[in-house]
Amino acid sequence: MRLRGNTSNNINERQERLFKILGKSSSNKNTTISRYIDRVVSDGGTVEGAMCLLDYLKRNPQLLNASYLVIPSGYKAGTLYPILPNDNASNLSSVRGTTANRTNRELLLESMAINVPRLDYQMSACPSVLVEPAATNGILNSQDSSTSWTTGANLSSSLSVVQGVNGRELEVTTAGSGLGVVAGRHQRSSLSFNLVSGSTYTISFIVKRTSTHSIFGYYALATNDLGGGFDVSNLTTGALYSNAAFDSRARRITPLGNEEFLCEETFTMTAARTLTSFSVAPVVGVTNTNNPSVNSRIAFAAPQIELGAVATSRIFTVATAITRNADAISLASASGLIGQTDGTIYAEVNLRANAAERRIISVTSGAEANRIIIWTLGTTLFVTFNAATSINLGAFPIGALKIAVGYTISGGSTTHSISRNGAAVVTGTSATAPTGLNQINLGSNTTSSLLLNDRMSAAAIYTSRLSNAELASMTVL
Repeated sequence: MRLRGNTSNNINERQERLFKILGKSSSNKNTTISRYIDRVVSDGGTVEGAMCLLDYLKRNPQLLNASYLVIPSGYKAGTLYPILPNDNASNLSSVRGTTANRTNRELLLESMAINVPRLDYQMSACPSVLVEPAATNGILNSQDSSTSWTTGANLSSSLSVVQGVNGRELEVTTAGSGLGVVAGRHQRSSLSFNLVSGSTYTISFIVKRTSTHSIFGYYALATNDLGGGFDVSNLTTGALYSNAAFDSRARRITPLGNEEFLCEETFTMTAARTLTSFSVAPVVGVTNTNNPSVNSRIAFAAPQIELGAVATSRIFTVATAITRNADAISLASASGLIGQTDGTIYAEVNLRANAAERRIISVTSGAEANRIIIWTLGTTLFVTFNAATSINLGAFPIGALKIAVGYTISGGSTTHSISRNGAAVVTGTSATAPTGLNQINLGSNTTSSLLLNDRMSAAAIYTSRLSNAELASMTVL
């Protein structure tokens, strides 16, 4: 359900919908949600996932005791609205200097305007806010892969709408060809995307399975050959082409719903190369480049190559490479909402395998010297107090993570209790004492870098230290 502001007709509609959502209950959570929706809509914002919001607070009632609570649902250009406190002075700033795509509730790709937070539904039926670094897509004409693409003589290409995007369904019309020859592939040539030695890149695209075929392959020419096969029926992958210039290769398939799948391959360059062409085709197997039998069909859309170890949201290109700017979501004046002596910080996020350093949440003085941060590096999860004292929590789970950090700052040191996903609480003392905490950054550091590159479902801050039992309880998945 989406509720919008700015029109007088919406006031009556809003009241009617609120009655249906919240009923006649005067419980704390229902009253909080009702006041929240009224504030957002009255301010010209939009609310999504009202039922999800109600359900989340039913399952996590202790969050209503937080001094600051964000469950992504209310937004407008430049603003992400917190649930608590219920005032616009505490709104998070949302900055992104370009448009950007999200997966909406209908599982369709949707372009969001400059500075509009992206409430994304790719990983869940309920919205989470997508926080990504800047990225550039070097595969041209990804928005409509018919313009300036060439279809081989042994294939036919027809329009297929994939996640709401104009993709192409490729059908084998003549036997005896394959991805390795021009006649058996759909190709975009005349590319010029530089691959730097030592850097990691990800190629990705969306595949739509048909009733006749489920195996799809890509071939990238960058002086040397690179290619991978993806069987979306059983989520298996394989290498179609290999060369020493492309190292540390890893392939992934993520189901998106509606028989659509995100296919990715990540690799690290051992030598500088330039991507000059990108081709795709239905193939016999994940390690076999031959085309399947005549009349076999499979569709694809939105191909992408970008710097980094994971595929980010789709960046549509036409005749030139396009850059999407980074998301920056923060509150600069929050000292009264943050525990300066006793406090608790909570976050729920989705995490994918990613070698880069990433911030989940940063609570700071506005400088990295005074901070409490939850972050990852490679496959390891950390909590850090001030500039250098880090608690290593070991490997983080791929997928959902709930983490809560309780702390007490006293006498130049900080005692802490940490729980993640309901596990036993980790306790200890750090010989540092953050001071002047007044800034909150969701999914980034104080300078809006080291971005999460994933989705956040909730964040909460308390001006009291919750008990160990409470910390463990609130992090149960």
